[in-house]
Amino acid sequence: MELDHLQVSRLPWLTPDLLLPAGEYYQAVVPDTLDLAERAREAVHGLAAFLDDQHHHASFGHGVFAVTPPCFIHDGGQDQNWGKVLEALVLARAMCGSREQLERQRASCEAMLSYAELKRLEPYPVPLARILMAVEALHRYAPHAELCARIARFRADLTSKIQVDAQLTQGFFGPAEDRWKRDERNTALGVPGHGLNVFTAGSVLRALERADALSGAPRDDHFPLLLRNNLLDARYWDAPGRAQLAIPSAADGHGQFAGHHHSYTAALLGLLYYARAHRDLHTLDFVRRSYEHLRTFGIARIGLLGESCTAGDMTYLAVRLSQSGVGDYWEDVDQYVRNHLTEVQLLDTDTLARLVQQHARPLSDLRVGGWVQGIDTRDAVNRSRGLFWSDATHPTLIPMRTDAPVLETCLQWVVCCSGNCTKALHVVWDGMLEYDDVSQLATVHLLLNRASAVLDVESHLPHEGRVVIRTKRACRLAVRVPRWVDKAAVQVTCGAETLTVAWLGHYVFIPALEAGAVVTIEFPMVETTEVVELGWRLDQFWLESTQPPTSWLGALPTRFTLKFRGNTLAELEPRDAQPGYPLYRGRSLQLLRAPARLKEVTRFVLPGVDHEPQGTTADGGEP
Repeated sequence: MELDHLQVSRLPWLTPDLLLPAGEYYQAVVPDTLDLAERAREAVHGLAAFLDDQHHHASFGHGVFAVTPPCFIHDGGQDQNWGKVLEALVLARAMCGSREQLERQRASCEAMLSYAELKRLEPYPVPLARILMAVEALHRYAPHAELCARIARFRADLTSKIQVDAQLTQGFFGPAEDRWKRDERNTALGVPGHGLNVFTAGSVLRALERADALSGAPRDDHFPLLLRNNLLDARYWDAPGRAQLAIPSAADGHGQFAGHHHSYTAALLGLLYYARAHRDLHTLDFVRRSYEHLRTFGIARIGLLGESCTAGDMTYLAVRLSQSGVGDYWEDVDQYVRNHLTEVQLLDTDTLARLVQQHARPLSDLRVGGWVQGIDTRDAVNRSRGLFWSDATHPTLIPMRTDAPVLETCLQWVVCCSGNCTKALHVVWDGMLEYDDVSQLATVHLLLNRASAVLDVESHLPHEGRVVIRTKRACRLAVRVPRWVDKAAVQVTCGAETLTVAWLGHYVFIPALEAGAVVTIEFPMVETTEVVELGWRLDQFWLESTQPPTSWLGALPTRFTLKFRGNTLAELEPRDAQPGYPLYRGRSLQLLRAPARLKEVTRFVLPGVDHEPQGTTADGGEP
């Protein structure tokens, strides 16, 4: 395998301390409800534990649990995700301050930077783009001259790989004759479409824009503009059956497409970064429309939208679109993160171990081709705790599918999904709280547990409609209340005093508070029942395309009854009876109606509320 011959250069400046942001630790007693920092702590475990100490601490490509013993697989394409894994580790540590396995991460980062020297010379740009984003994330939390130098060098390398179409003022990658070819293969995931081309250009555009935002230097708009123009070409956005007279082309601002979900969301993320940096309202609106188009697939109410990569990408898009001012998608974010995005995180290793013991086939049944470059059976179950399953299309379980080829079982993770979902947790954690030093106004967009230097949030949802906010530096508050809440029933107190508050849309506004005030917001919980139909087949591999495989033809939709408490899915029927890792098993209306238990946690707080650099928003303000 390629890594067998990798020569790793020792980097004395790259120490474990550089990988852990400076911050404050303290103990607190909080409601035992969804806490993204605690989920990040679990992600740190998985992302560090699954690094391969026999191959330069690179990440594996797959974890397969339909065989016994379960195993990790090295494959030919996995290392293009090396940067994504290490970026996710940096972001997760910033959320929770975990010190676990710092030396493994340091060794992996050192080897990745040596690997980057090989990728600088290759025409395919995605591995280097992901490495650039990992270095940018690390430099954001731990600025260092060596990291800055690599950001500049990798950016120049990426732009040198861009093919230029001067006539159309577009930039693209790969052979010109393949530029507009659709991949019409009938794969288990569905038809890929233009997936590779849009995925590649979108990934590089995002990396370039993030590097430019961090540097603070005058922007070189030339190459980002070329990629933006290419990604908006109408030939990529060709959904069959659309109203051609009403929607003649993508250039009119509609982002419908036919193909691989995650590839197109990668394109949308690149376009969104460009639009925010360059005040490009047309592109911003295009991304919004395409986001809304993709929400019509699956069960968007719970974030069931495709593979887990897509669940992560859609969460990322919803946060950034909301921050860009083109829509209020915080309700979408709340629905995704309270349900499928976090539900597909692998936490119950005891259940997984029993499932493997009872139903898995011998490892010898795993038929592999030349793409498999190594198999590791060392404690795969426990080392995977905190990672994310790749199937996010089956509502009640991750099926083992003992009747299918092992590599078409849904009971596996693919490395990209754990990176994407961890990054999505971070963007929600990062975006849910904004603070302006001048006005001392803190804006809370989501009612989730959150610690920060300006205030702490203690959320009792979905057990009770009660949120306690303990202010530190903030002296003014704007707190978003979910749409299902009756505004007339909202009560706000500060200590023993009942406050009269103003409403700004869905936000409770409190104009003046003493530093150190304790504000409690209370309202009745709401329970709802919804009936939805899902046309995706539950007995086959997960769908990751707007065009399903031919094996799905004739399948009747499954009707599900979903019961919610607030935005949290409490119960759903019918449940799939085949062997698999259960989802939403520990939830019920009865349990969620009881008061939330309290628990003691170690909270980690960064010095300030520092958000990912985004350039300039469409209205000219800083994001």
